[in-house]
Amino acid sequence: MKKSPSRDAALAERQCRLCKLFSNPSKIRLLEELSGGECTVSQLTARTGIAQSNVSQYLAALKSQDLLASRRDGKFIYYALAYPELGQALRIFQSILDKKRKTQA
Repeated sequence: MKKSPSRDAALAERQCRLCKLFSNPSKIRLLEELSGGECTVSQLTARTGIAQSNVSQYLAALKSQDLLASRRDGKFIYYALAYPELGQALRIFQSILDKKRKTQA
């Protein structure tokens, strides 16, 4: 069955909103860290050097788009990727950029 143009447009709009989340280098760094497993805000701050207030803000934005899962353990909240495919997408982007760099060298 062929998709209707309005359904294609709606899907394209959702894809654009998702891709916008990748337009911030700090968010990408956080997602890369989380692709290795769950972390707290403090751990992400230490690993990335991004200010704690910014880490919290970026995590909230990613969580509001249902891209992150979280769990509380005592006073700590652990964040993880809701979809492992996000880590795969980041690796694909990196691979494309590596190939572009090599062909331009």
